Amino acid sequence: MTIKRNTETGSHDMVSTVSIDKKKLLLWENWTKPSLSFITAADSEIKISTLSTAYGEKVLAFSEWLDSELQRHHESDIKAFEMLQREYAAAEQLEKLSRNGT
Repeated sequence: MTIKRNTETGSHDMVSTVSIDKKKLLLWENWTKPSLSFITAADSEIKISTLSTAYGEKVLAFSEWLDSELQRHHESDIKAFEMLQREYAAAEQLEKLSRNGT
């Protein structure tokens, strides 16, 4: 955690970070080659926020891709469903009008 005084406003800015010590990670001997390569290239303190942001971006990209694929795959089903919804709404409207005698 670091606290710095903002000379322009007189307030204090605090930054809190959770990190993992690279040296301690390297004590474990069962890393995969890609993992070991990442750890070796990383700073001495690996910020959890950096890891979670990168992971979150991959999850979001996958989710967007999957949504797009499902939308494409079910496009004709969705169109058929929407047409049935419109037909149902029109039938309801006709029934309502016939009950009101107009």
